[in-house]
Amino acid sequence: MGESIPKLNCKWNDVVQFSALDPQLIVNELRKYQDDLRLGRTKYFKIHVNQVSDIYDGVIFDRKSKVKGSFTIDDSEVVSFSTDSYNELNEVPAETIKYWEKIKNEGGKFLWFPFITHILIKGKIETKDFQICELKL
Repeated sequence: MGESIPKLNCKWNDVVQFSALDPQLIVNELRKYQDDLRLGRTKYFKIHVNQVSDIYDGVIFDRKSKVKGSFTIDDSEVVSFSTDSYNELNEVPAETIKYWEKIKNEGGKFLWFPFITHILIKGKIETKDFQICELKL
């Protein structure tokens, strides 16, 4: 993961990744495709955009096509993170569902977040005020 993230000028290991979609919604949908779904980790932080938008340097990463094995991010796939540029997702994107259907039919590894918008925040983040939630199968 040595590729540089545009606008942040840092590497993948230098950012904290957040999903624009509640992970519970992902689990609820993924159960339809992955019969043996197991949860390795069940706890996650629920964060309101205002808790991080004006405090940390970040970008919104929205990849519409996946190149397997590539960690390169094109400049067109990121915008600077702010409350104005952020849109929370309320359902699993159609592209993600198509990917899961393909994996179910053809085999392969189920990834949780393909084609789901991410927020990449540079540096360390204070988590003491974040709500802790637990995933349920």
